[in-house]
Amino acid sequence: MKRMKRILFIGHYANRTGAPIVLLNFLKWLKSNTHEQFELIVARGKELVEEYKAICATTHLGLDAESPYEKIIRKITGKTKLERLNLARLCKQKGIGLIYSNTIVNGDILELISKSNIPIISHIHEMELM
Repeated sequence: MKRMKRILFIGHYANRTGAPIVLLNFLKWLKSNTHEQFELIVARGKELVEEYKAICATTHLGLDAESPYEKIIRKITGKTKLERLNLARLCKQKGIGLIYSNTIVNGDILELISKSNIPIISHIHEMELM
């Protein structure tokens, strides 16, 4: 039997606003109605992290603010915390077959993950301002 590829969802923020709530509800539905294997990366915020963790494996990147310690590491390595994570390699190791970005705000993460050559779907919630 062929192993099912995992889906990686990427959320930009774990707060109680539109896009994060849509993602939370979609993940709940996916878990209840399919046999898909999936996990989540959340870049910033904390409010919904525990609710996400109740649904699937959730990694909180903690990109909200750069600590003094993080600034020193960035100066030494020349790379940000996000760049040092090597998300493309991690996706390959975890057997990710599809990446679903819940918002266009994830551009910095998608840029790094795109090196994995895994298909990416982006859900664009943002509306044009007039």
